[in-house]
This record gives sequence, structure tokens and C-alpha cells, in this order.
Amino acid sequence: MKTFPALWLKNGMLIGNLFANGVSLALVGFLMAANLCLWLGAYLFYSTMLVRSGLGTLEFGGGFLRFLFTSLVTMIFAFFVLQTIQQRWLSPFFFPQGGIHQTRGALRIRIATRLTAMLFACNIVPLTGLLHVLHALPRAEAPPEPAVSSIVPTLTLDIAVFMVMGIWVTFLVTRNFTRPLQSMTRVLRGIQQGDLDERVRVTTNDEIGYSGDAINEMAAGLKERDMVKDTFGKYVSEEVRDEILSGRIPLDGEAREVTVLFADLRNFTPMVEITPPKVVVQVINRYFQEMEEAVHRHRGLVLQYIGDEIEAVFGAPVPQEDHPTDAVRAALEMRERLEVLNRVLEAQGLPTLSHGIGIHTGRVVAANIGSSNRLSYALVGDTVNLASRLQGLTRDLGTDIILSRATREGLSHEIPLEPLPSSHVKGRTRKVEIFTLS
Repeated sequence: MKTFPALWLKNGMLIGNLFANGVSLALVGFLMAANLCLWLGAYLFYSTMLVRSGLGTLEFGGGFLRFLFTSLVTMIFAFFVLQTIQQRWLSPFFFPQGGIHQTRGALRIRIATRLTAMLFACNIVPLTGLLHVLHALPRAEAPPEPAVSSIVPTLTLDIAVFMVMGIWVTFLVTRNFTRPLQSMTRVLRGIQQGDLDERVRVTTNDEIGYSGDAINEMAAGLKERDMVKDTFGKYVSEEVRDEILSGRIPLDGEAREVTVLFADLRNFTPMVEITPPKVVVQVINRYFQEMEEAVHRHRGLVLQYIGDEIEAVFGAPVPQEDHPTDAVRAALEMRERLEVLNRVLEAQGLPTLSHGIGIHTGRVVAANIGSSNRLSYALVGDTVNLASRLQGLTRDLGTDIILSRATREGLSHEIPLEPLPSSHVKGRTRKVEIFTLS
């Protein structure tokens, strides 16, 4: 058994579908049939009563036409009034998010149809009625002045009624057109100024309603794009983000000369075992924040955080002419920031940190790598492995920054370096020449 909210929702959707475009096909048919039947019934009833009472007979043809004109006038009035009610109250209630044109089974009354109805109401019906009155004049050889004088009151009344009707219908139709157009103009102006939260109030499923839905979808798409852009900017620098989103960077694989930097915290695992989890997360997040800012300041890209390790690249995906120097300067700033951070942590009674940094320059394959469901911009090659190995040597050699000979030779500025004993690293048969920063 369905609950009351379920029944209300189902009935509400049915009613919403009925009023999806001001008037559904069934309602239009019912309105036309009701008007014609009522006025035809009234005509037959009063004609019969007058004939039976002996007060005279009516010209059935002329009387029928006048009743027909009246029924058409009332039907057109009802049509536009009902459409106004629908656009102002019913559609916003049943379709607050728009999308009326997607409703199945609803009649789509296009702009041309409404303009035709307006032309019919303001011109064809009044002129036909007036022609009928003139056609009913007696055709005699006598002077026509008495006959014309007899129909002046009727013509005056008909003209006044048709003028009022025309003005009213024109006002209703104008409001029905201008209201959504003003809403569209306001939203488009807001989009132009960067406001992507405003939406067009869609109340019909004609061309204007479809355009309003298209504008709303465009605004939602732009907002989503900005959200993705802002979110993407949290993972890479703004320059890298803009280059990737613009499509100027190939992400299907390319060989690049880059400088890779690895940074890893020292003795962090023992600290995790004796420190509350929330404190651990707080400390490591502050560390990552400071290190990432140092990398970004020197045009680097943090590729990933692996536990307590940072992998960064300089020279990809955006090319850099002096990426070895940028990487070394970033390492120096990371050292300075860690010293400042440790003073803050120590003042707050939190454990201090130490890290090791390895830097190497060489060729890599850079691409979007992963599965069809998850991709990441990554580097592949011996250059990456050697940079990671150099980071590991900092622990054995008692220093915090080690760079390779390839990185040293790529420096374009004088940076104080001290040579370290050539060392064996895993994966290489020959010793590697290494240096540290003074």
C-alpha cells in the first residue's frame, strides 16, 4: 500500500505533466469542446424559448455565428489566462529545476502557435464579427441612414469589447514572452560577470523554455568546470593546471629532460607509533604544506605523496629551461622552511621533523599512467629510480640534500656545493658522483 507522500508525489508529477506547457492537449480539447457546447446549448435553448413564447423567431444562421464568435473569444481568453497562471505559479511549483521540454506526453505549443492565436484573437475574430454585423444590414432601395443608425450602438459595443480584449490579450502575451526573456538576460549578464549560481526560471517547453534550459545547463557546466579547475589547482600549480586544461601538453606519453626530487622524512615511523593519530596527521599535513609551497615557488610539480615521501618534478609537464637550478633552489627553500616549521612545532610541544632530499637530472617518459578508471601524471625511467636512491643515501652519509653530477652540470648559477664520496646505488654497477649543498 502506497504511503501518502508517495501518492502525493505521483499525483503531483501527473499534474505537473498536465501543465507542462501551459495547456496540455487534453485540456485544450476539453476547453474548446466546453466552450462550443455551452454556447451552442445556450443558443438553442433561448431560440427555442423565444419561438415557443411567440415573441418572434431568430435568424438561426446569424445567431449561430454570433454565438460562435463569443465562444471563440472566451476560449482564447481562457487559453491565455490559463497560460499566464501556469507560467507564474504552476510550472515553478512542479518544475522548480526546469526541464519541462523533457516531459513526455505534454503538448508543445510553439511560439508560432501562440502568435497565431494572438492574431486570431486580436484581428480575425473581431473583423469577422464586424463584417457579420455589416452583412446583416437590410438590403433595400430606401436610404441606408436608418439601417446604419440602428447598428451603430452594436458596432460601438463590439468595437469597444474587441479593443479591450485585444489590449488584454496583447498584455498577457507580451508578459508571457518578456518575463522569461528578462530572466535569460539577467542570467547571461551574471555569467558574463562570473556569477554562475543564477538560473533561468523555465516555465514553458517552447523555444524560449528550451533556450532557458540550455542556458541553465551551460551555467552548471561552467560552474562544474571552474570547480574542477579549482580542485585541479590544489594538486598542481596554476601554470601547470592551465597548460594541461588547455590541451597544449600531450599526456599520452613523451620523452622529456627533467629534474626529479624526492624528499622523505627521517625516523617518522617510530614517531607515529608513540604519537596520537590526530597529532600525526596534523604534523605531516603541515610539513607537506610547507614543502609543496617551496616546490611550487620554483615552478615544480608535486607528483604524489607516498606515505611520508614527496615526489616532485621540474621541467614537466611545462618545459623549463633551467629546471636543475629550480630544483636545487627548491631544496634549499625546503630546508629553510623545515627549520622554521620545527621551531613552531617545538614551541607547541609537538615532535620535530628531519628529512632527506635526493635530486637527479635525466630523461624520463612522462604520461598519464593508470587504469581506465584512475589515471595520474607520472614519470617512468632510471632518472626517477636514481633520484629516489640518492634520497636514501642522505641517511647513510649524514646530510639532508644530495644531488647527482648530472644535476650539478645543469646548474646555470653558482650554488655552493661540496663533493661527497662516490657511492654505489642499487641498480647501477658503477659508483655515482654525488654532491651536497653547503
